[in-house]
Order: sequence, then C-alpha cells, then structure tokens
Amino acid sequence: MKTINGELIKNLREELGLSQESFAEKINVSVSTLHRMENNKSYVDVFQYADMLSIFNKSADDFNLLFLDTKEYYDYNMYRSAYNYYTTLQFSKWDEIMAELSDSPLIRWPYIQQQLSLGKLLESVHFREANPSVFTAEDLDELYKVSEIALKDFDDATAASDLFYGSDFDVIMYFLKALSSLKEHKRAICICKALVDNKHIQTNLQIYTLMQIILVNMYYAAEMYSDAYDMAIKCYRRNIKDNMLINVGFLLKVIAICHKKMGNDELYYKSTMQQAYYIYALLGIDTLCESIRKDIEEIMCEDAEDWIKY
Repeated sequence: MKTINGELIKNLREELGLSQESFAEKINVSVSTLHRMENNKSYVDVFQYADMLSIFNKSADDFNLLFLDTKEYYDYNMYRSAYNYYTTLQFSKWDEIMAELSDSPLIRWPYIQQQLSLGKLLESVHFREANPSVFTAEDLDELYKVSEIALKDFDDATAASDLFYGSDFDVIMYFLKALSSLKEHKRAICICKALVDNKHIQTNLQIYTLMQIILVNMYYAAEMYSDAYDMAIKCYRRNIKDNMLINVGFLLKVIAICHKKMGNDELYYKSTMQQAYYIYALLGIDTLCESIRKDIEEIMCEDAEDWIKY
C-alpha cells in the first residue's frame, strides 16, 4: 500500500489559503490529527488524499499520474472503468477486467480489495435464484465484514462523525439497502440520518446528495410517506438549483407516488408523474421512461397511455 508524504497535504492546505483549523474542519478531522498527517506521523494513503482533492473540487488525475508509475496508472484507469461496470450490474465485464488485473499490485490496496469483495457479494445477490436482488441476514453480516476492510470499527452510533473514504460509501449504501430488505427500517433510517448530518459528507455535494436520496428511499420503504415526501421536496429544490436533472426525475416520481399513497388529489400526483416522465424523455433515458410507465400501471393503477402522450 502506497502512502503519501504529509507535505502534499500541507501544500494543498496552503494552496487553498486555509488554516489548519479550517482545513481540518473541511475534512472532518481534529487539528491534532491533521498536524500528525502533515508531519508524517499519521498514515494517509493515495485514496484518502484523492478524496481530499475531491472535497475541494480538485481533479485527482494529475496527482495520480505523478504518484503512480506508468503501469500502475494504466491499471488504475482499468479499475476505474471496471468500477463503472459493477455499479451498473454488468458483472461479466467487471469480472473480465478484474481478471486482467489479478496480478497487479493495485489489487492489494484495501479500497480495491473492498470493491472486489463487494462486487462478488452483489453478483451473488443479483443472480440468486430465490428473491434476486433482495439481501438476507447473511448478506448483512458479510457487508459489515466488507466495510471493515477499509473502514475500521464502523458503528451505527458514530456514523454522524466518522471519516469516510473511497468505496466506504458503496458498502454503506448496500448495508442500508440490506437493512431495508430485512425490514429493519428504524435502524436504516437512524444510520442514514446520521450520515446526512455528517459534516465530512456535507462538504462533498455528490455524496451528500446521494445520502439524502437514500434517506428518501429508506422512508419510502418504511411506508413513512409523509417523511419521504418532505425529504424528497427538500432534495428536489436543491437538485433543481444544482441542475441535477436525473435526480430531479427520480424525486418527482417519489413525490407523485407519495401524493397517491397519502390520498391526495389526482391532480397532484398525475401532473408530478408526468413531469418526471418528460424529464427522463428530455434526457433520452428510455429505460427510466419505461420505469415510469410501469409505476403508473402498477402503483397508480392507471393506464400509462392515458397519462403519457409521447
């Protein structure tokens, strides 16, 4: 495992014009911890530093090119492409690329070991004959073990203050989904709310938005439709402001379904569901347009052709 020199962290902080106190607050560590990092007395690996760069909206590509030799850089980019395949459940392509990387030193890095373990678990869940894509109690235990590969001592009670890096978020996301599958809604919501309140997560817009959307899903799965609606409205306004249209389409769909579940007038849920459909159509995402049609028929109990004129 390659570690970085603390001078890189100090240089980044000084380039940003931040005091140790301000920088430490942004990355959610104590000033004493940051002091140890900058003086090479506390371990920081390449993935942790790359995450620091992302917090301040700085590209990690130039750093990776300088830090890694040519072969490592090539392998790392192969891994990044493989990661996209497993997040979209294209497991055959994921397996193919990871097989090519089996002899690469990169595979020994904890964060990539974590992704490999998570990928194997997700593949097994996805292709399970009985109840595909539904997690079991055994899966939940395995997810906790996977989290500990790179995230030590993860605990529900510390989720609001823990420092998360790299693939930790992927594991936690599926951990929450597993809790939801097992009807442990109260615990799932409690952890998710703690993550939304985590100051380190709040500094990363993409991750913060993801956690808010997951919380919407947790409320919805628990049939807490009023809470799901309120959170979805809050997320919707933020995503409109940030022009994150794919999230806007999903949130509108949730808002529409919550209107239906709460017994509100058809005018509210029909027009909102139509907006969600047309956003996906505008983005050219046919699969999501089809999912809206399916939801109209299965959840709204209406004829999609009567609702969608497109």
